[in-house]
Amino acid sequence: MINIDFFIKNIDKNLTLTLPITPEKYKVEYKNEFETVRLTNFGDINIPTHHTPITFSLEGLFSVNESHYLKSQSLPINTIKCSMDYVNLIKTWIDNKDIVRVVIAKDLDVKIDLQFYIESISYMEDGETVGDILYSLIFREYRQRIISTVINRALRTSNKNIKSSYTVKEGDYLIKIARIVYGDSKRWRDIYNANKAIIGKNPNFIYPNQVLTIP
Repeated sequence: MINIDFFIKNIDKNLTLTLPITPEKYKVEYKNEFETVRLTNFGDINIPTHHTPITFSLEGLFSVNESHYLKSQSLPINTIKCSMDYVNLIKTWIDNKDIVRVVIAKDLDVKIDLQFYIESISYMEDGETVGDILYSLIFREYRQRIISTVINRALRTSNKNIKSSYTVKEGDYLIKIARIVYGDSKRWRDIYNANKAIIGKNPNFIYPNQVLTIP
């Protein structure tokens, strides 16, 4: 694996980190989830349900030897001065929930080119050489289409949960009600316009037990 290049490209920040020393090993976990169903006269059978997000991990060394540090990479000048700077940079990307693209290539042969979240970094100092850091990185596959689907589904569910009516309670006023049912106090006029026949000309006068239509 000496001739294999490892790149971690931060998509959000448009930065590329090329690992200075080829990692000792990497591991890709690609699998399906299964549901076990028990059938009378047949026993248990396994049914594949869905492909789980790819998990990718690698282990390597950040060296104290400055000759190992790359002189040309799309990081700000002087970002990497010692081995711990690599760790701190990756921790920042984890904290910010940045999306990274991991590329592993040997000449023109691309072995991995996927987008991930960085789940974790584990690290320890090499006892033989003070300053060298052994590290382990774990990545979880980022799936834009699935995330968008989940968000849209949550929004549709949220909209369905908006009440079609609201019973006024002691101490209520339209701004407060709009904040409760919409999460936006500025929409009190929508409630008032839909209930002018009940409220009357003055939107400040509402009374307990009035049932208001929520448009």
